[in-house]
Amino acid sequence: MREDSSGDEVSAAFTRELQARQEASSSHALEAVEARGFDGRQLLAILQDKFGRSYDVCLVQRQVVGKMFIAFNIMWKYREQRSFGMTEQEYMDRLENAAAALRAWGAVKTVKDQVAAVKQRPRVGKAVSIILDVDEQTVRDWFAT
Repeated sequence: MREDSSGDEVSAAFTRELQARQEASSSHALEAVEARGFDGRQLLAILQDKFGRSYDVCLVQRQVVGKMFIAFNIMWKYREQRSFGMTEQEYMDRLENAAAALRAWGAVKTVKDQVAAVKQRPRVGKAVSIILDVDEQTVRDWFAT
């Protein structure tokens, strides 16, 4: 009887591991579909659909308690303001660069989902931050630390 229950436990553990791997694989495939063709124009559409404005964005690297992470920040300044400090081309270049980084890091779906779910809006001095799940080596490769 013990051999049977031990075999059942191994079989159940194997099944759980297989399911976890399939879910991870499915998640990566879904991210690849989300990321395909993602560009600055699509990022702009996400911002405008959610907030009704063309907010500035930036990617920042931070270190907290010895762990490095990257945040996608939606800043409080927006293109429709008179005092906005970028030309339309500079703004679109910034969005293109941010979209390219999100594609490279596999973070397009995360940003889309988090922007859709966020309740607050950017306000003066307070960005909306979305923490990205990017490994520390990637952070080191992309940001001068």
